[in-house]
Amino acid sequence: MVLSAVARAVNVSMQILNKWLNRVIAFLGLAILAAMLATGIVAARAWKLGKDAQDYFESSVRSIATGWEVSELKKRFVPEMLSPQAERAFRAYFSRLSALRTMKRLGKPAGRIGTGAYPGTTINGTWAEYTAHAEFESGGAQITLVLKRVSGGWQIAVFEVGLPAKPQARSADPMLVSRRSRAGSAL
Repeated sequence: MVLSAVARAVNVSMQILNKWLNRVIAFLGLAILAAMLATGIVAARAWKLGKDAQDYFESSVRSIATGWEVSELKKRFVPEMLSPQAERAFRAYFSRLSALRTMKRLGKPAGRIGTGAYPGTTINGTWAEYTAHAEFESGGAQITLVLKRVSGGWQIAVFEVGLPAKPQARSADPMLVSRRSRAGSAL
């Protein structure tokens, strides 16, 4: 009789434990499912942001590089970062870039999307950094834009064109050449 009472107590305890474990497993399953769903939503949103940023990059670069007009850049630039000094600097910069002449081909932009502060700048929020190779009548160039998400759209915060380095004159001092190479690679 004592043995059957113990067996019943163990059986009841096992049933309670079994119900509790089933609930824990069901909860964990739902939590994993919710996490997978949230990850999918975030990934889809990031993909769409990336696609939008790439499209904006391509259309902006084509418009700006067609005639190297500062007015085309101003239409797309983050207003708070476009001071009169920056506008004068862009005019001088675009005057030099016009030597590239007509753009023949723009490669597919590659880059990244981020949130928070963009390293080394005052840009804060959602940003994108993309670079693409462009072929012009007079040679190739790497074009990099840092974009800032503003009111559901993109604006340019940084515009850079990297031209191929011209060959340096040979120097009798190997340290001078070495220092030039290191300085150039850091830029």
